Amino acid sequence: MLRYYQGIIISFFLIFFVTFEVITSSYSEEKKMNFWAHHGEYQGQENRLSLLGNVRMLFDNNKLEADEVIIEERKKKISAQGNVVFMEKEKKITAESINYNTENKTADFVQGRLTFAPWYLSAKKMEKTGEKKFISSGSVLTTCELSSPHYFFKARKLDLILEDSISTRDVLLCIRGIPLFYLPFYYQSLKKRKMSIEIYPGYGEREGFYLRNKIGYPVSKNTYGKIYLDYLKKKGWGTGVEYNYNFADRSRGSFFGYRIKEKDTSLERWNMRYAHWSQLTQKLILTSNLNLLNHYNFSNFYFREDWQRRNSEVNSYLAFSYSEKDYTMRMIVQDNSRWYVDHFRSEEVYAPRFILFTQPIKSTRLPLFYNFSFDLSNRYTREKDYYQVETEDRFGLTSRFDLSKVLVLTPQIVLSVTNKTDPRNLIRKYYQTGTNLRYRPLYLLSFDFGYSYAAEFGKSVGTNHVSLFGQWQPTRQIDWRTTSGYDFLTKKKENFVNQLTYYPRKNMSTYLSNTYSLEEQKNLSWQIESTLGELQKGYLSLGFTYYHPDEYYLRSSFVYTLTKSWKVEFTGRQDLSRKGNQYFEKDISLTRDLHCWVLNFYYRDRPTVKELWFSLDLKIAGEARKSLYLRKQETEWYPWR
Repeated sequence: MLRYYQGIIISFFLIFFVTFEVITSSYSEEKKMNFWAHHGEYQGQENRLSLLGNVRMLFDNNKLEADEVIIEERKKKISAQGNVVFMEKEKKITAESINYNTENKTADFVQGRLTFAPWYLSAKKMEKTGEKKFISSGSVLTTCELSSPHYFFKARKLDLILEDSISTRDVLLCIRGIPLFYLPFYYQSLKKRKMSIEIYPGYGEREGFYLRNKIGYPVSKNTYGKIYLDYLKKKGWGTGVEYNYNFADRSRGSFFGYRIKEKDTSLERWNMRYAHWSQLTQKLILTSNLNLLNHYNFSNFYFREDWQRRNSEVNSYLAFSYSEKDYTMRMIVQDNSRWYVDHFRSEEVYAPRFILFTQPIKSTRLPLFYNFSFDLSNRYTREKDYYQVETEDRFGLTSRFDLSKVLVLTPQIVLSVTNKTDPRNLIRKYYQTGTNLRYRPLYLLSFDFGYSYAAEFGKSVGTNHVSLFGQWQPTRQIDWRTTSGYDFLTKKKENFVNQLTYYPRKNMSTYLSNTYSLEEQKNLSWQIESTLGELQKGYLSLGFTYYHPDEYYLRSSFVYTLTKSWKVEFTGRQDLSRKGNQYFEKDISLTRDLHCWVLNFYYRDRPTVKELWFSLDLKIAGEARKSLYLRKQETEWYPWR
């Protein structure tokens, strides 16, 4: 009896797998399929195969899983329903049912959910019209992976082109399922370097309510631009543009321009900056820096991220540098301007300036090095109010003598000739000598005693000075430095300055500085600052400064994670000399992690500036800006970023 049933079971499986082999072989030439199922039924006249129970299929480089699948060869159609999972390359779609056309490789999904990291698209009906093209109806779009997402965009119809873009109209932004904003149009780039939009609402004491907006766009693979469009209720509209480019070792640079006409004062405020570096040939390099302002306080008003809040001086230049092994040539055009009453004016101009200097060259016969420099300039100064041609020739000799294991003497002689085409046609000749004696009693302890003397031939001495510099590094964690000197001409002792840096651990440091007046026999200043932790994670810094006779300042800053989702940052400067120990600068930032969003509140209080603003940013938008805005390169032109 047992053998009878064993024979029936074996016969059934033989028929089952033979039937599958017949269907599979019909696709072997062009469209081969592999499939597994608990049960299968083949209808020969209709060339139709029905598969039931935990069906898995491989076809056209796709994977399909479902409870039930029907393959119709004549209709070039595959239908599936029940827990459908369709995977194509890096795309994954789950649905209630699917109809797939094997000829043109299109598909229809009912109640489908498409995953294309980091996005999730759910739709009542979804059509695959091309390899990367989809059209969906009754769509819900989000980056939140939860079954009940924290936020989503809801639209009737949505067009998707994978690795390219998402576009739709009449969109509702819903947070926690509640519709909050209506958008007539929504577009999202899916390219690796995509457009970025940043909006910062806030309130400032000077500008009132404002919206600061920044749009970043990748113009090409190696360039990107930013558009600034700011609305300030009291001041009006501010507009600006920034363009950054980087072509590896060939050229890089940045242009920034911003302008606003203040409606409450009817005054224009603007700033233009341009920085550029390029290697014209293997040995010829071009560098330039342009900085134009129409008000010294512009950065403090409209460009507050700049470390230099007030610019009483601005410098611009264009320079060509040509370098060989032994010498370098430079041609410079430069303007140095200074704020005067209500505008910037040129105080010093080089138009142009030519410099040639050699590297120290070893003499073949004598134990010394020599170098030469030549400086030719057409120089304008506000003091004289005319251009003056100036030349300076310098010739230097340097040698080194090892007096002992702990003493090294390095003497230097410099001869220079200066010629100025002023009304008196002056030609001045100078000579300068310098000597440095290094005393190293220990390997990590050294003292440098320097002496310099300079005078004009036939006239009085210009420099007669001795200096001291000491350094001690007993371990990698400790670095102590000291400096002082004496001027024989003025018969004054220079201040005695000591600096100590201590790194007890990787994320700990202490800096101590003291300036002592040898002339007045009193301390002029004390400074101590200690830091603990990492800036982005957990960080604490305290600094105290004293200036003679009675100025005391306290600097403090910290980053502290309150909970897993809350983080607070604080930076402040406090004047302890005033009554009430007043803070005259405060910057506070409060960050809330909302799973797929980041909410930031900012408060800034410093002289002439009081403001509060916030930002609500998608995490994927922040990640996108990392690839769009090359921060490491931007810091070359904007070091505070």
